[in-house]
Amino acid sequence: MAAARTRLAAAFYVAAGVAILGAIAYTGLTSGPAERVRAWYLILLLMIGFALVVGHGITGFWTGILIDARNKMSLSRLQLVAWTLLILSALLTAVFTNIALGWESPLAVQIPSELWILMGISTASMVASPALLGAKRDRTAKPSVLERTFVVLERQGYKRGALDVDGLVLTYISPEFSRWGDLFKGEEAGNAAAVDLGKLQMFFFTFVLVLGYGAAVAAAFSREGPLTALPAVEDGMNILLGISHTGYLANKAITHSRPAEAAEPQA
Repeated sequence: MAAARTRLAAAFYVAAGVAILGAIAYTGLTSGPAERVRAWYLILLLMIGFALVVGHGITGFWTGILIDARNKMSLSRLQLVAWTLLILSALLTAVFTNIALGWESPLAVQIPSELWILMGISTASMVASPALLGAKRDRTAKPSVLERTFVVLERQGYKRGALDVDGLVLTYISPEFSRWGDLFKGEEAGNAAAVDLGKLQMFFFTFVLVLGYGAAVAAAFSREGPLTALPAVEDGMNILLGISHTGYLANKAITHSRPAEAAEPQA
């Protein structure tokens, strides 16, 4: 019975994914140049829906695409997903509407080099983030520090039984305990109950830049004629993003917990 339900659920997710991809293609191929902005919005929403279906199909939770191996929501995942969906939806819309216009080279949509740099920064941050945390799993958190953090988290509404620790890194025993607050909190036994300013800064930088680039894409799609290039990213945007990610990763590299082998301070 359980196996049959599993197969049925898998078939549902596959069907849902195929249906969403089909809807994306239909939207793009049936939207004329005058409807380009509306088509982009719809394609973006459909791609977000596809990401949600993939996340739910794998983890059982709609936020699964953002949950990492610690069973916590990851800010580095969120920013990479946001940039990926934004840029790919814009590129796909440009190609589809160029086809609708009958342009002889509909795939010739230039992607500015600055945009590649932006994606490189976001990808590098997501790859480096778990690597930096991995170096902290070989050490053991001081029991008194861990206990203080657990007490504070319980006051914040967390269940102690849902919490676990892997070296110095705080984890959850299951994805069901993940929260949106994970995006802004520390990740170690010593700071898991506190706001991580590096994360907060990166979130605001990412939010503003994604919103700004989205507005630039909408403005480009509102113009007549074929779209031969995605909007360029100003160098200043990449500098801001680079500074934000550097601060985020540097803060993650620092140890915020007292290891068990550290000596107690003298009274």
